[in-house]
Amino acid sequence: MIALPLFIAWELSRERPAVDLRVLRHRSLAVGSLFSMIVGLGLYGTVFLIPIYAQSVLHITAIQTGLLVLPGALASGATMLVLSKKVQQIDPRKAIAAGSLITSLVMFALASINPGTGEDALFWPLIFRGIGTVLMFLPLSLAALGDLPPEEINAGSGFYNLTRQLGGSFGIALLTSQLSHHEAQHRARLTEAAGALDIGLRERLEQLQLVLQQQGVDPELAARRALKLVDTSINGQAALLAYGDVFHLLALVFLAAIPLVLLLRAPRRLQP
Repeated sequence: MIALPLFIAWELSRERPAVDLRVLRHRSLAVGSLFSMIVGLGLYGTVFLIPIYAQSVLHITAIQTGLLVLPGALASGATMLVLSKKVQQIDPRKAIAAGSLITSLVMFALASINPGTGEDALFWPLIFRGIGTVLMFLPLSLAALGDLPPEEINAGSGFYNLTRQLGGSFGIALLTSQLSHHEAQHRARLTEAAGALDIGLRERLEQLQLVLQQQGVDPELAARRALKLVDTSINGQAALLAYGDVFHLLALVFLAAIPLVLLLRAPRRLQP
C-alpha cells in the first residue's frame, strides 16, 4: 500500500528510471502488459498446480508426472515453430483471443476433475493448454510492442517482461492461497456432512474396523486406524474439490480477459 505509490513517484521523477513507467502512455503496451500478467498467471500457475495435483491426488511418481506433462510441452514447442513462421501474416489479436478461449475451455475441463479422473483424462487438456498458451504468448509480444517508437522499444520490452514475471509470482502465491482456503472450506463441509450422517458413518467405521481386525489388528488399534482412513478419505476429497475450484477460477480469469483484446491496436502492417 505504501511501497507502490512511492515506487511510482520515484520512477516518474528520475531522468533514467530503472523501470520506465512513461511507456504506459501507449495503450497497446499498457493493455498488453496487463494481459501478460494474466498469461503469466495461467502459464506458471498451471505448471505449478498440475504436478502437485498429479502427485498428491493421483499419487503418481515424479517420473510419471514428468511424462504426464511432456506431451503438452512438446505441443507448445511445435505450435511455437509453426506460429513463428506465420505470425507476420495474421492479426495477433485474433490469435490472442483464440488462445485465451482455448485456455479457458481447458481450465473448465480441468475443473470437472473427479475421483475417477486419471492420467489419461489429463492428456488432451494439457496438450491444448500448451497450444493455447503459445497462441497468446508470441502474438501478445508483437501486439504490445509493435506500436512503440524505436527509441522506446527497450524500455517497453523491459516493462512487458517484468509484468509477465510478476504475473507468474503473484499467480503462484494467489493459487496456493486459494487452494489452501478452498480445501479447508470443503473439509469443514464434508466433516459436517459426515457427522450429520451419523448412522452411515458408524456403519462405515464398523466395516473398516472389521476388515482390519480380520487382518490381525488389535480392536483398539483398528478403531483408530478406521478413523484415520475416513479422515484421509475426507482430506483427499476436499483437496480434489479445491483443485476444481482453482481451475474454475483460472477459466473465468482467461474468459474475462478476452475483451481486453479489443483495446489492442492493430499492428502497423495491418493498419489501413
